[in-house]
Amino acid sequence: SPETATIIERILEGRFDDKSKFAVPNAEVLVARTGPPGKQSEVIASVISPDDSRLVVATSDRTLRFYDNSHHEVATHRLEASATALRFSADGMRLVITRDDGQTEIWDARDIDARNADVHARWDAREQVAPWVEELLAGPVPSDELERSISREKNHPAIKRLAALDLLRDRLSEYGYEAQRRLEELKSEQLTKSRVRDAAERSRDPRPRIQEALLKHIEEWDPDVQSAKNDAWDFVRDPKCSPDRVAAARDAAQEAVKWRVSAGALLTLGAAQFRHGDFADALQSLLRSSESPRNADRAELATIAFIAMTQYKLGHVDDARESLTKLRTMLSDPEDPESWWVGQANDLLAEAEALIDPKGVEAISPTEEQHDEPNGNPPGPP
Repeated sequence: SPETATIIERILEGRFDDKSKFAVPNAEVLVARTGPPGKQSEVIASVISPDDSRLVVATSDRTLRFYDNSHHEVATHRLEASATALRFSADGMRLVITRDDGQTEIWDARDIDARNADVHARWDAREQVAPWVEELLAGPVPSDELERSISREKNHPAIKRLAALDLLRDRLSEYGYEAQRRLEELKSEQLTKSRVRDAAERSRDPRPRIQEALLKHIEEWDPDVQSAKNDAWDFVRDPKCSPDRVAAARDAAQEAVKWRVSAGALLTLGAAQFRHGDFADALQSLLRSSESPRNADRAELATIAFIAMTQYKLGHVDDARESLTKLRTMLSDPEDPESWWVGQANDLLAEAEALIDPKGVEAISPTEEQHDEPNGNPPGPP
């Protein structure tokens, strides 16, 4: 309006050094301006409150500027997107902000005392609405529709509906944290999305809302294939790895190979297949890993160790001993004796020696070992 334009013009011409407190919705902002507001930004929209006590100006730097009726800027608030239009409700209690990203914000524009009174009233009403909220949570309505159910309930006054919304959000937040904790547990053991989902379905949480949140978290989870492959390797390098972990590691390694064929992914897959008792498949994966140009240095030692053990399991005793000798030679003078991979290779060498060339103990023939449980772990040192 012409009146608003005149006020804005007067504001932009002035210099103020004023510190004051203004009840900005969702935040209390202390602001001090020492220069003419708006010089670095363009005015996009403005509105005066119905009681003429406040002027709100939206500028091109995504900022709302609040002025009192003395034309002093008393507060600013940064928006997520630029405002394109501003409007007060007829009673001046709400400020409607239309943004250029298509979103609309509705702020409580009352003074701080009025809003604090509401906060206390809502808190006092929580105990009264708790049975209603618990009944809703126990019912069949999906969690993402519960807020709408409360908002549409006209049998409760507005303050109780607001209290119910507060309590509902607190409960759903608690369930969300619990579901996230459960998801992290499943991820640490199952590694892949399909296995995590299956495990969540098998061991359903008796609290339906947590189960609902868990399944939602799983669907939203975007697994890191590389990280899962690394976790899989940590599983299968341990000769005492449980059958469930071996299966999880094998699935994770298969997904890693599908994502990108690499020496590390093939080594992990071969090691998982070895631990699972799939020796022919294991040897094929391990040989592919050893032939990869990127196998040199770090993964080569571990690859040779698993090749030696797999050859022995398949009855290729001479090949197994030749691979074992090669590994011993390489580890006798490693380039970096303190490296993480050398330490792991020494552990695998000890496992391979106990299997292929046990000192002072008669070796079990590989033919006899073919009768071990196919889906369990390979036998430990004889």
